[in-house]
Amino acid sequence: MIKKDIELVRYSEYWDSKWYTSQYKDVADAKVDPLDHFCSRGYRENRNPSIKFDTKRYRALYDVGQDNPLVHYEKVGKYKGIIPPVTDYCIIKNSKLFKKTWYRIKYLKKIRVDPITHYLEIGWKKGNNPSRKFDGNEYLNRNKGVRDAGQCPLVHYERNGRIEGRAIYPLKRPEYREKGLIWNLVQRVNACFFGFFMPSEIRNTKILVILHIFYPESWKEIKCYLNNLQIYEYDLIVTYSHKVDITNIVDDIKAFKSGVRIYSYDNKGFDIGPFVDVLQRVDIGNYYAVIKLHSKGIRRPALYMYGHYYEYKDWFTVLYRGVLGLLNAHLSIRKIYRPDVGIVAPEELIVQDPIHKQNFTMEAANENNFPFYPNYHFIAGTCMVFDAKVIQKFKNFHFTIEDFAETTRGEFSFAHFVERALCIIAEDMGYKTVGNYVFRIGAISEKIKVYKNKKYSALNLLNDSRFIIDDNFFYRVLENQPIEKYQVERIRLGDIQRFFEGKYYTLDSCAPYRYLLGYHNEYYKYSEFHKNNDLPLMTKKRFDDLIESIDENGFDRKSLPIINQDNVIQDGQHRSCYLLYKYGPDYEVDVLKIWYKNRRRKKEYYREYRKGFSVS
Repeated sequence: MIKKDIELVRYSEYWDSKWYTSQYKDVADAKVDPLDHFCSRGYRENRNPSIKFDTKRYRALYDVGQDNPLVHYEKVGKYKGIIPPVTDYCIIKNSKLFKKTWYRIKYLKKIRVDPITHYLEIGWKKGNNPSRKFDGNEYLNRNKGVRDAGQCPLVHYERNGRIEGRAIYPLKRPEYREKGLIWNLVQRVNACFFGFFMPSEIRNTKILVILHIFYPESWKEIKCYLNNLQIYEYDLIVTYSHKVDITNIVDDIKAFKSGVRIYSYDNKGFDIGPFVDVLQRVDIGNYYAVIKLHSKGIRRPALYMYGHYYEYKDWFTVLYRGVLGLLNAHLSIRKIYRPDVGIVAPEELIVQDPIHKQNFTMEAANENNFPFYPNYHFIAGTCMVFDAKVIQKFKNFHFTIEDFAETTRGEFSFAHFVERALCIIAEDMGYKTVGNYVFRIGAISEKIKVYKNKKYSALNLLNDSRFIIDDNFFYRVLENQPIEKYQVERIRLGDIQRFFEGKYYTLDSCAPYRYLLGYHNEYYKYSEFHKNNDLPLMTKKRFDDLIESIDENGFDRKSLPIINQDNVIQDGQHRSCYLLYKYGPDYEVDVLKIWYKNRRRKKEYYREYRKGFSVS
């Protein structure tokens, strides 16, 4: 290595001689200069120059050949805006799921060794967990590909699993629970009290309960909430997906409620498809109120939604306590009996959609000749009580399960439209949507978390009038991403990259650019891949129309290509490829650059690829 390159390493922010000698004992024992060792042979052995630079991963991501990866970064990568991948040690050090004190007390005791190093080199292989919040053994059992590849579970989760949506499990997991003797006693007292004071015309109200079960284990707790309706006359209908085995709870369901009807469905439309189809099977005129329920998963560690923060079982609890809690079950029935009320739901889950979802809903409403009102309300979680007249009017649209596509996540589907349409119908009829308050321990800490996250919400970008953000792109990619900052920058087209299957590519190797060179078959395969993997559809005609529009009308400064902090294209790949074809790699364009908050290295790339990368 030439002397100039050694000096580049010496003054690099990613070189740490003390760390290098402490990490590699053979270098310290040999008493050689750590800088000379790294520059002569260390980088060839994939040794890292510091905690902040992973030599092996950099080599895998970028075509550096036999060159020193750190020298390549200092000469080339830095000026392309590349952020080098950090080491596994740094990943664990910055992870909120690794607790050094807890790990030391639990596993090391009298052993004096760095907990992070122990976990990475020995601990996870022995089944040690990094904290109470992360069960590494369960993570490996549920992700056999990670286990077979011999990867550290927490490192994999922080690098890839988090943005892939993979679930994590605490050592003490939340569970659905059947209530005990004290609960049953309270329920009986509660039933006697309301049975005595509730007016007979309300108590004798005929109710239809439609429950969709996707998590069979939830039944043991759901039935406890249903018991709060024991003083009322109600019918129960249970639906479930063919993909779910409920054989172990069928007898219990039948024993719980005589006359219960159970229907199975294809996995279409989440819980909404079966609900809508069941409505066509019953005479709604026989009922005064309809209660819609469905089981909710409780494994998600955290969910930030519509200004509220939920952990694990919180959302399930709010939904059921808000509709069928000890007191709220009776308040729900009493409120729905009011002539001006059409829907009753948990108060905090009566929300308004941001503009991009309103646009989706308006488009679907127009396609189905359905009424639409801007700034409508709807119930997040879709557990609620309806006045039967609302359901009767909705039933007149004659939707069935066949109107719904196979259930897939990551896109605004017909089911998402229908759950909003149910609430829009109530507004169209002049009814109010009212809520029941749910007390939760920890509500203050939740508000603090919400306040801290609000300034990083991607909605700030969506509502910025300077830019036009594609609704589908925002829904698929940005909606749940905390954004630290964004701004317009001018950049060479040759410096814009694409990230695909673990590697970086320049725009001139992408299918849209290749199409412009005449490789139409490659573009056909690209379009088919998008179609078969639930990605935004792009056709030759749509691309040709885009080219014609740019030639005739120029480039809309509000619809800029979007890149992330590593210059990886997020949206606008086709526009950028056409400009590259027309003007060359040195041509500079304005782009909207986004910095994601608290990102792990390459954290957002999987989402870019799987959730709608480069839609136009």
